[in-house]
Amino acid sequence: PEVLAEARIVYSGVLMDQGKEQDALELLKPHGKNLRAPKPFHIRQWYALADVLEKMGDHTRARKLFERVVQFAPELGDVKSRIKALR
Repeated sequence: PEVLAEARIVYSGVLMDQGKEQDALELLKPHGKNLRAPKPFHIRQWYALADVLEKMGDHTRARKLFERVVQFAPELGDVKSRIKALR
């Protein structure tokens, strides 16, 4: 599962670079489920999905996902500043 998650994250970045935002969203969206005890790869997928949502202009959903990320991994990247920017 970890390898597949990383592949999804990388491929979604490629799709975003190609201007295929909807494809990136569809790739990550099924993996944005709220879990009680997420593994690190789940949290990274949430972050990637939130990034896609933010770039697509869905700031409300992006902020909620970033808030979920910070709940489980407050040290992950720039997640705290991303939340502040979306308020």
